[in-house]
Amino acid sequence: MSRYKVLLPAILLGISLMMIVSGKYTNASNRPLDIEKLASAVEKTDGKITEWSLYARESLNFSTDKGFTTYAETMQKQNPDFSWIYNQNNEGHELKGLIRHESGVETIKMVMTETGNHYQSYLIYEFRGMKWNHQTKQIIQDHYFPKVKNLFTGEPLIFSCIKGEFSDTLDGVLSKQSNKLLSILEANELESLKENDFYSISAYSNTFEQKVPTEHQYMNLQLGLRKKGLGAQTTFVIGTPILTIEY
Repeated sequence: MSRYKVLLPAILLGISLMMIVSGKYTNASNRPLDIEKLASAVEKTDGKITEWSLYARESLNFSTDKGFTTYAETMQKQNPDFSWIYNQNNEGHELKGLIRHESGVETIKMVMTETGNHYQSYLIYEFRGMKWNHQTKQIIQDHYFPKVKNLFTGEPLIFSCIKGEFSDTLDGVLSKQSNKLLSILEANELESLKENDFYSISAYSNTFEQKVPTEHQYMNLQLGLRKKGLGAQTTFVIGTPILTIEY
Protein backbone atom coordinates (compact mmCIF):
# COMPACT_ATOMS: atom_id res chain seq x y z
CA MET A 1 0.00 0.00 0.00
CA SER A 2 1.28 3.44 -0.89
CA ARG A 3 2.40 5.54 2.05
CA TYR A 4 0.17 8.30 0.68
CA LYS A 5 -2.84 6.20 1.67
CA VAL A 6 -1.81 5.51 5.25
CA LEU A 7 -4.81 7.50 6.48
CA LEU A 8 -7.30 5.21 4.76
CA PRO A 9 -7.47 2.74 7.70
CA ALA A 10 -8.30 5.68 9.95
CA ILE A 11 -11.13 6.62 7.63
CA LEU A 12 -12.55 3.12 7.78
CA LEU A 13 -12.09 3.01 11.56
CA GLY A 14 -13.91 6.29 11.98
CA ILE A 15 -16.81 5.16 9.83
CA SER A 16 -17.11 1.87 11.74
CA LEU A 17 -17.38 3.87 14.96
CA MET A 18 -20.20 6.05 13.69
CA MET A 19 -22.60 4.86 16.37
CA ILE A 20 -20.33 5.88 19.24
CA VAL A 21 -18.92 9.14 17.99
CA SER A 22 -19.73 12.40 19.69
CA GLY A 23 -21.02 15.44 17.86
CA LYS A 24 -24.02 17.14 16.27
CA TYR A 25 -24.87 19.49 13.46
CA THR A 26 -27.10 22.52 13.26
CA ASN A 27 -28.31 24.88 10.56
CA ALA A 28 -29.88 27.36 12.94
CA SER A 29 -26.74 28.71 14.54
CA ASN A 30 -24.80 31.76 13.44
CA ARG A 31 -21.56 30.06 14.42
CA PRO A 32 -19.19 29.19 11.56
CA LEU A 33 -19.56 25.69 10.14
CA ASP A 34 -16.67 23.27 10.61
CA ILE A 35 -15.89 23.37 6.91
CA GLU A 36 -15.82 27.19 7.08
CA LYS A 37 -13.26 27.00 9.88
CA LEU A 38 -11.11 24.69 7.78
CA ALA A 39 -11.43 26.95 4.73
CA SER A 40 -10.53 30.03 6.78
CA ALA A 41 -7.40 28.32 8.13
CA VAL A 42 -6.36 27.33 4.61
CA GLU A 43 -6.88 30.88 3.32
CA LYS A 44 -4.81 32.32 6.19
CA THR A 45 -1.90 30.09 5.13
CA ASP A 46 -2.22 31.20 1.47
CA GLY A 47 -3.56 27.84 0.36
CA LYS A 48 -5.73 27.32 -2.72
CA ILE A 49 -8.84 25.16 -2.28
CA THR A 50 -9.38 22.77 -5.18
CA GLU A 51 -12.06 20.48 -3.71
CA TRP A 52 -14.36 20.30 -0.69
CA SER A 53 -16.70 17.64 0.65
CA LEU A 54 -19.43 17.22 3.26
CA TYR A 55 -20.28 13.61 4.08
CA ALA A 56 -22.90 12.10 6.40
CA ARG A 57 -23.77 8.50 7.16
CA GLU A 58 -26.40 6.72 9.26
CA SER A 59 -27.30 3.09 9.91
CA LEU A 60 -30.67 1.88 8.65
CA ASN A 61 -33.00 -0.49 10.45
CA PHE A 62 -33.79 -3.07 7.78
CA SER A 63 -31.95 -6.32 7.03
CA THR A 64 -33.96 -8.02 4.27
CA ASP A 65 -34.15 -7.70 0.49
CA LYS A 66 -37.77 -6.60 0.77
CA GLY A 67 -36.88 -3.93 3.30
CA PHE A 68 -34.13 -2.58 1.07
CA THR A 69 -36.38 -2.58 -2.00
CA THR A 70 -39.18 -0.75 -0.22
CA TYR A 71 -36.82 1.85 1.20
CA ALA A 72 -35.08 2.31 -2.16
CA GLU A 73 -38.38 2.85 -3.98
CA THR A 74 -39.41 5.48 -1.45
CA MET A 75 -36.07 7.25 -1.71
CA GLN A 76 -36.29 7.43 -5.49
CA LYS A 77 -39.83 8.84 -5.38
CA GLN A 78 -38.78 11.50 -2.88
CA ASN A 79 -35.74 12.49 -4.96
CA PRO A 80 -36.85 12.28 -8.61
CA ASP A 81 -34.20 14.76 -9.83
CA PHE A 82 -31.40 12.31 -9.01
CA SER A 83 -30.13 9.79 -11.57
CA TRP A 84 -30.32 6.36 -9.92
CA ILE A 85 -28.22 3.23 -10.48
CA TYR A 86 -28.87 -0.10 -8.75
CA ASN A 87 -26.24 -2.81 -8.25
CA GLN A 88 -26.48 -6.25 -6.67
CA ASN A 89 -23.76 -8.81 -6.04
CA ASN A 90 -22.89 -11.62 -3.63
CA GLU A 91 -22.10 -9.11 -0.89
CA GLY A 92 -25.42 -7.25 -0.99
CA HIS A 93 -27.30 -4.37 -2.60
CA GLU A 94 -26.44 -0.78 -3.48
CA LEU A 95 -28.59 2.03 -4.83
CA LYS A 96 -26.79 5.24 -5.80
CA GLY A 97 -28.37 8.51 -6.83
CA LEU A 98 -26.43 11.42 -8.29
CA ILE A 99 -27.21 14.95 -9.37
CA ARG A 100 -24.81 17.54 -10.80
CA HIS A 101 -25.39 21.28 -10.66
CA GLU A 102 -23.39 24.49 -10.66
CA SER A 103 -22.60 24.29 -6.95
CA GLY A 104 -21.26 20.74 -7.03
CA VAL A 105 -22.27 17.10 -7.03
CA GLU A 106 -24.71 15.48 -4.61
CA THR A 107 -24.73 11.74 -4.01
CA ILE A 108 -27.20 9.63 -2.08
CA LYS A 109 -26.20 6.02 -1.51
CA MET A 110 -28.05 3.17 0.18
CA VAL A 111 -26.08 0.01 0.91
CA MET A 112 -26.97 -3.35 2.46
CA THR A 113 -24.08 -5.77 2.96
CA GLU A 114 -23.78 -9.22 4.50
CA THR A 115 -21.48 -9.46 7.52
CA GLY A 116 -21.20 -12.95 8.95
CA ASN A 117 -24.73 -14.29 9.31
CA HIS A 118 -26.53 -10.95 9.28
CA TYR A 119 -26.94 -7.87 7.12
CA GLN A 120 -25.95 -4.29 7.80
CA SER A 121 -27.53 -1.38 6.00
CA TYR A 122 -26.75 2.32 5.93
CA LEU A 123 -27.45 5.59 4.15
CA ILE A 124 -24.78 8.02 2.88
CA TYR A 125 -25.26 11.57 1.63
CA GLU A 126 -22.37 13.58 0.20
CA PHE A 127 -22.15 17.07 -1.25
CA ARG A 128 -18.88 17.75 -3.09
CA GLY A 129 -17.65 20.74 -5.05
CA MET A 130 -14.63 22.54 -6.49
CA LYS A 131 -15.37 26.22 -5.89
CA TRP A 132 -15.23 27.78 -2.44
CA ASN A 133 -16.64 31.26 -1.84
CA HIS A 134 -19.31 33.10 0.12
CA GLN A 135 -22.02 31.69 -2.13
CA THR A 136 -20.83 28.15 -1.39
CA LYS A 137 -21.21 28.75 2.35
CA GLN A 138 -24.77 29.99 1.87
CA ILE A 139 -25.69 27.02 -0.32
CA ILE A 140 -24.44 24.65 2.38
CA GLN A 141 -26.55 26.44 4.99
CA ASP A 142 -29.65 26.66 2.81
CA HIS A 143 -29.47 23.33 1.02
CA TYR A 144 -27.12 20.75 2.51
CA PHE A 145 -28.29 20.82 6.12
CA PRO A 146 -32.02 20.88 5.28
CA LYS A 147 -31.34 17.91 2.99
CA VAL A 148 -29.55 16.07 5.81
CA LYS A 149 -32.48 16.74 8.11
CA ASN A 150 -34.87 15.39 5.50
CA LEU A 151 -32.88 12.26 4.65
CA PHE A 152 -31.77 11.11 8.11
CA THR A 153 -33.91 10.17 11.09
CA GLY A 154 -31.26 11.13 13.65
CA GLU A 155 -28.33 13.57 13.72
CA PRO A 156 -25.50 11.92 11.79
CA LEU A 157 -21.93 13.04 12.19
CA ILE A 158 -20.91 15.45 9.44
CA PHE A 159 -17.47 14.84 7.96
CA SER A 160 -15.98 18.07 6.55
CA CYS A 161 -12.98 17.85 4.23
CA ILE A 162 -10.97 20.22 2.04
CA LYS A 163 -8.33 19.47 -0.57
CA GLY A 164 -5.95 22.00 -2.07
CA GLU A 165 -2.41 23.13 -2.72
CA PHE A 166 0.25 25.58 -1.58
CA SER A 167 2.33 27.39 -4.18
CA ASP A 168 5.41 27.53 -1.94
CA THR A 169 8.08 25.24 -3.41
CA LEU A 170 10.85 25.95 -0.87
CA ASP A 171 12.32 23.30 1.39
CA GLY A 172 10.56 22.92 4.71
CA VAL A 173 7.12 23.85 3.37
CA LEU A 174 5.50 20.73 4.81
CA SER A 175 6.65 21.55 8.32
CA LYS A 176 5.87 25.25 7.96
CA GLN A 177 2.36 24.88 6.56
CA SER A 178 1.32 22.03 8.85
CA ASN A 179 2.45 23.99 11.90
CA LYS A 180 0.55 27.06 10.70
CA LEU A 181 -2.66 25.13 10.11
CA LEU A 182 -2.50 23.40 13.49
CA SER A 183 -1.76 26.69 15.22
CA ILE A 184 -4.66 28.55 13.56
CA LEU A 185 -7.06 25.73 14.43
CA GLU A 186 -5.64 25.53 17.98
CA ALA A 187 -4.97 21.83 17.50
CA ASN A 188 -2.67 19.56 19.49
CA GLU A 189 -0.83 16.92 17.48
CA LEU A 190 -1.56 13.37 18.68
CA GLU A 191 0.08 11.09 16.11
CA SER A 192 2.06 11.71 12.97
CA LEU A 193 4.13 10.24 10.18
CA LYS A 194 6.67 12.74 8.84
CA GLU A 195 8.98 12.20 5.90
CA ASN A 196 10.80 14.60 3.57
CA ASP A 197 7.97 14.74 1.06
CA PHE A 198 4.98 13.51 3.07
CA TYR A 199 3.25 14.44 6.35
CA SER A 200 0.29 12.66 7.95
CA ILE A 201 -1.01 14.14 11.21
CA SER A 202 -3.88 13.33 13.56
CA ALA A 203 -4.79 15.98 16.12
CA TYR A 204 -7.42 17.28 18.53
CA SER A 205 -8.86 20.80 18.70
CA ASN A 206 -11.50 22.36 20.92
CA THR A 207 -12.45 24.40 17.85
CA PHE A 208 -14.56 21.45 16.67
CA GLU A 209 -17.37 19.85 18.71
CA GLN A 210 -17.33 16.55 16.85
CA LYS A 211 -14.81 13.87 17.72
CA VAL A 212 -14.06 10.17 17.28
CA PRO A 213 -12.46 7.87 19.86
CA THR A 214 -9.04 6.34 19.40
CA GLU A 215 -7.38 3.73 21.59
CA HIS A 216 -6.44 6.16 24.35
CA GLN A 217 -8.06 9.52 23.53
CA TYR A 218 -10.29 11.46 21.18
CA MET A 219 -9.29 13.04 17.86
CA ASN A 220 -11.14 15.35 15.51
CA LEU A 221 -8.67 16.62 12.93
CA GLN A 222 -6.57 14.94 10.25
CA LEU A 223 -4.08 16.60 7.94
CA GLY A 224 -2.03 15.20 5.09
CA LEU A 225 0.54 17.04 2.97
CA ARG A 226 2.79 15.79 0.23
CA LYS A 227 5.28 17.23 -2.22
CA LYS A 228 5.90 15.70 -5.64
CA GLY A 229 9.57 16.18 -6.32
CA LEU A 230 11.96 19.13 -6.31
CA GLY A 231 10.27 22.48 -6.95
CA ALA A 232 6.79 20.97 -7.08
CA GLN A 233 3.72 22.36 -5.39
CA THR A 234 2.61 20.96 -2.05
CA THR A 235 -0.83 19.37 -2.01
CA PHE A 236 -2.86 18.89 1.15
CA VAL A 237 -6.03 17.38 2.53
CA ILE A 238 -7.50 18.50 5.85
CA GLY A 239 -10.66 17.23 7.49
CA THR A 240 -12.71 16.95 10.67
CA PRO A 241 -13.22 14.66 12.47
CA ILE A 242 -11.40 12.44 9.95
CA LEU A 243 -10.48 12.60 6.27
CA THR A 244 -12.95 11.38 3.68
CA ILE A 245 -10.98 12.40 0.56
CA GLU A 246 -8.14 10.11 -0.48
CA TYR A 247 -4.89 11.52 -1.82
